[in-house]
Amino acid sequence: MATNAISAIGTTAVFDGLNLGEIGSMSPSGRTCNVVTYFSTDSTNGFVDKLPGQLDEGELTFDMVYDGSAAGTYNSLNTKYLAKTSGTLLITFNVGADASSYSCTAFISSIDKPGFSAGDGEVRHSVTFAITGKATYTDDVA
Repeated sequence: MATNAISAIGTTAVFDGLNLGEIGSMSPSGRTCNVVTYFSTDSTNGFVDKLPGQLDEGELTFDMVYDGSAAGTYNSLNTKYLAKTSGTLLITFNVGADASSYSCTAFISSIDKPGFSAGDGEVRHSVTFAITGKATYTDDVA
């Protein structure tokens, strides 16, 4: 059976020129539309009416392997977090001739301190990006 699935192998993520490195997983929140609720005194049925409000692209959280070096990814991300840096976040899926991409403007809304799993002992941390404005999705070029 043929499939158009995209492999996560070879996916890259870059924020404000910084390659995010060893990503274990990416967890996007859902895109949402704010709901504007209103009630008019002209209403005869007693029910509120609703209108679609602003659209929200949500957030992206990455679970990453910790790089403890002074110039490592964690320290670079933490510096951008402390500076409240807003920049371009570019994710390219399945790098190659059939790559698809996701690009947006974002800032780091949270960054966890490094911790480890008792099961495998791997030191990891997570970083969450809040997306501002509209993201751009580009389908594969093949």
